Amino acid sequence: MPGNQKNGEFIMKLVCAEKIACFYELTLNFFKKSLFALTLACSFQIYAFEENNQTAGEDQSTLTPPIVGITLTRALEQQTEHKTAGVAKLPLDNGKIELTDRHSESLFSAGIPVEQHLGLLLVQAEQQTQDELLYRYQLLKEHGNIAWIWFEDGELSASGRMMRELSSDLGLLPFNPQGHMLATPQAIDLALTASLMSILTYRSNQGELDIEQLDAIASTLIGLDDRQSLDSLLIPAYRQVSLLRTAINDYQQLSRKPWPNLKLDFEPKLGQQHLEIYKLREILTALGDLPRRYQTQNRQDIFDAVATKAIERFQQRHGLVVDGRVGKKTLAALKITASQRLHMLQANLWRWLKFPTQAPEDYLLVNIPHYRLHLVENSEPKLEMRVIVGDTDNQTPEMISTISGLTLNPTWTPPPKIIKNELLPAYEEDYLYLSRKKFRLVQGYWRYTDVREIDAPQMDIQAWLETHRLVQMPGKTNPLGAFRFNIPNNQAIYLHDTPAKHLFRRNSRALSHGCVRVEQPDLLANYLLPRARNSYKFENELDELISSGETRTINMKQPLPVFIAYHTAWFNESGELHFFDDVYRRDRLPDVRNELAIELLLPENPISVIADISVSP
Repeated sequence: MPGNQKNGEFIMKLVCAEKIACFYELTLNFFKKSLFALTLACSFQIYAFEENNQTAGEDQSTLTPPIVGITLTRALEQQTEHKTAGVAKLPLDNGKIELTDRHSESLFSAGIPVEQHLGLLLVQAEQQTQDELLYRYQLLKEHGNIAWIWFEDGELSASGRMMRELSSDLGLLPFNPQGHMLATPQAIDLALTASLMSILTYRSNQGELDIEQLDAIASTLIGLDDRQSLDSLLIPAYRQVSLLRTAINDYQQLSRKPWPNLKLDFEPKLGQQHLEIYKLREILTALGDLPRRYQTQNRQDIFDAVATKAIERFQQRHGLVVDGRVGKKTLAALKITASQRLHMLQANLWRWLKFPTQAPEDYLLVNIPHYRLHLVENSEPKLEMRVIVGDTDNQTPEMISTISGLTLNPTWTPPPKIIKNELLPAYEEDYLYLSRKKFRLVQGYWRYTDVREIDAPQMDIQAWLETHRLVQMPGKTNPLGAFRFNIPNNQAIYLHDTPAKHLFRRNSRALSHGCVRVEQPDLLANYLLPRARNSYKFENELDELISSGETRTINMKQPLPVFIAYHTAWFNESGELHFFDDVYRRDRLPDVRNELAIELLLPENPISVIADISVSP
């Protein structure tokens, strides 16, 4: 099957993920406390550096634009009023760092080969100080024998421009439409390095970075290896990511313009004229839902048929009921500003960094806020269907795994929480309830050695559970239906069928106890069967196997990669941007920033603008 090699490599990486995560848990915590301070300190004020340095081949050491705003030196002095012995000092005039005795013993003095563990320069020890970070920045340059990490011939290198754009897209650096950078070349060099380390910290904490990748990134960064571009090592190669970054640029432009303050307190009727309708039409026009040609002077404040169609398109793009009416939920979505949407887009881009940089050719992706499953084969869309995900009290977790097999006519073993809160109270009200639902008390797993009926009043089920398990047998009342798709994980999460088919008609489908219910499990099962061991045995026999009522597990010879993801911004096949309700309130920028620096340098925390955005369909 095409893509087997890529998928095999993906699956092998999953095997190593747990060991890698343990290593990075010990080595990366310090970045949360120190790295982003450099980014903010170096990038506080937009500055037209490149305009002042357009002379080709100009010596980098002579690039000395005037310093305005808060420079790196001043920012660091404000944070550390006292000076301790044995720390790195940073004079900005010569681009060098003075190293003292504290740093005389580097990691290389222990005999670690540079070419094998260069990546350790980027992530090294716990509780690093700001100055130790500067030291590692200087050490990285020394081992590459380079004066600057992100500059070539007096200008930002290709990697520097890529990192500047990525940092801006992620919200690590302020957006500047002219592409100019800030302060001095060294401050720029440090800011971009700090941005890179923030990204690496985040990816490592998600288990998506190993030492080989770090070495490749570091070697590419200082020019020891030009076989791969830096963006291919950092940015996941998915169509959604490319479209998302374009949308971020569009919303950066929109957020710089005055945004209408919509105070509409009534539901417009067809033909109604009002100043607030003018604002409404301006918002729809800015977002592309109302073509500019229809915003003429004689109709710009009238709620006409064109405005109704624009509202329908807006509703369709935002996961709302499409009725053309400006109801409460539609109005709430319309009041979300371009700046707030920008931060939502940036939060979504951060979440894409959890993904492997190289996409498997075949994979399944569940997007929780969209309530949709997407199946990709040979890098092309193959199948899409509705899903039901966990409610707000039983949230479906994000994860990367595989479908290792499927179980036909599965039994269900309810977790202790459901037994305590739902099943035992139901038994106390009606002692035949569990029996009617085909629950049994059993011993054993693959083969039941003792099966007990629950058909008597006042049974001490809690006592029985010390030696037995409560299991629901296959059948029409079993909540897993006829199919369970097995996903190795430590949270007992899997995909499955459901007898409650009517729930898929709901617009908002956060209804389960955490697992993912799929609308058309038979289609998914038929797709998976050719990947199974001894697949020839199951050709054209799926219906017969289901009808038998016998529980049977079919293991995959070629496990299918699975992403259970959380994206509140999504592009359909035509490239149209859709937003979905942040049902779990996860649209927050990641904690890779130095909070002290944010408070010191900025009057308000920029993350706060996306707080409490909720538009339930």
